[in-house]
Amino acid sequence: LEPPRTNYIKYSNTFDNTYWSDNGDGTIVASAYGTGPDGVVGSSWSIGDNPGSGNSTWFLSTTQDLSNKTVTISAWMKAIGTTTNVRLYYYQTVGAVDTYYNVSNLISSSEWRRISWTVDIAAGETSARFGLRFGVGEYVEVYGYQVEEGPHATSYIATTSATASRTPMVSSTSTSEQLRLRYDSSNYAQFVTD
Repeated sequence: LEPPRTNYIKYSNTFDNTYWSDNGDGTIVASAYGTGPDGVVGSSWSIGDNPGSGNSTWFLSTTQDLSNKTVTISAWMKAIGTTTNVRLYYYQTVGAVDTYYNVSNLISSSEWRRISWTVDIAAGETSARFGLRFGVGEYVEVYGYQVEEGPHATSYIATTSATASRTPMVSSTSTSEQLRLRYDSSNYAQFVTD
């Protein structure tokens, strides 16, 4: 049903951990907030820019060698108030290039939406930064930040102090006419009978 994947983001749902940091342009406030898309009370986080402090970026640096790879960045998000400049963030240390994907028009305050963005990592990149960027005074509710190799997002893989991986998920029946679902990275399923 899903290919093997690794979430390269440590503390993927613990946004007040010191592993996450502010870029210094403004003041980020991160605090446990509400019920996440997993249905658990207190599993989501309110993250945003302290009003009047300037645009802010909340990010972390990976130590993974992602050189020449295609990765997908994803997070569950809900708007808190008006948002016009909330962006997924990728900083390429090779060449010092900031890249953003404005997600303000994709999120709402009424429902959780998983937002994803696929980027190609530059050659030689071994310490890329990933995170969220906010306009002045903007806040969002966030759950489960993930960066994984591949052209699309797969189900969330929770992490703490280390990256975490998932083995392939395969569906099969126990009958003599076994039906298997094979997953292919080009986003289609192929049914095979033995």
